[in-house]
Amino acid sequence: MELELFHFIEDTLTVYDAHQPLYQKAEEDLKNVFSEIVDSSSHDVIALHTRVKSRDSLREKLLRNKYYLHFSSPEDALKNMHDLIGITIECRFIRSETEIYQNLFHWFEVNGNMFSCIQHPEVKLNLRMVQPQLQRNGYTIYRIDGSIMEAEGPIAFELQIKSLVHRFWSEIEHEIVYKNNELIVNDSFVQQMLGSVRDSLDVVDHHRPAHEGHHGVRRDPEREHRDEGSLGSRVVRGFGRRDSLHVPFAERRVRVFPGDLLLHRVGGEGGEERPAPWEDAKP
Repeated sequence: MELELFHFIEDTLTVYDAHQPLYQKAEEDLKNVFSEIVDSSSHDVIALHTRVKSRDSLREKLLRNKYYLHFSSPEDALKNMHDLIGITIECRFIRSETEIYQNLFHWFEVNGNMFSCIQHPEVKLNLRMVQPQLQRNGYTIYRIDGSIMEAEGPIAFELQIKSLVHRFWSEIEHEIVYKNNELIVNDSFVQQMLGSVRDSLDVVDHHRPAHEGHHGVRRDPEREHRDEGSLGSRVVRGFGRRDSLHVPFAERRVRVFPGDLLLHRVGGEGGEERPAPWEDAKP
């Protein structure tokens, strides 16, 4: 069985490598389409992020979700990977997530079980999915399955809509829980700590509009991303020290003591990984 799994993963990666030009073209086409959509929006969109799933990430997912048990060929496995290409629309405030999602219905119209982009019918979204989706970590996210028709056939992609603070929080979760193959704190502590961070960020998001409106603060997306990365790095690096870690959020502080906790290993991919299509998932 292990040999069969190894061969399936390696064969899938070989097909994936051969299709890289196709995936990159699809990513660029999707970036152009959704850039047009967000450029016409007035819902505080900060940035549009796109990516093709990395080779290491693909390998981890094939192994974790046991694709070799559910698909007879590497081609079928890749066709059924919903997030082979990922798109994230990032906005300033949590309330903007819903506004951006609702705006999609002005750009897409019903076409069978999917919704086709009116101006770019090769791009489709499954806007029949209940939104926001419930993740395994207990939080919700606007996450929509889609596909784009290229010359060689349809390619699946996933669209996410995230506010600045929610994207920042998910990056922390991703780095601490899923990408860290070294010693980290046990699950109960991670959940408690991340929950505190999430609550604090929600408070920040709630007060930002009033603060910026009162003081006439002008938006600086580059500064926002720079500050986000700096704070995220401090949080992640803190888990490698034995001393206490202080993470300021507005007037609140989250204090943790990594050195005093039970440690263990955790592997895997992103904090927003959802069940495979054949697994039971909450709507």
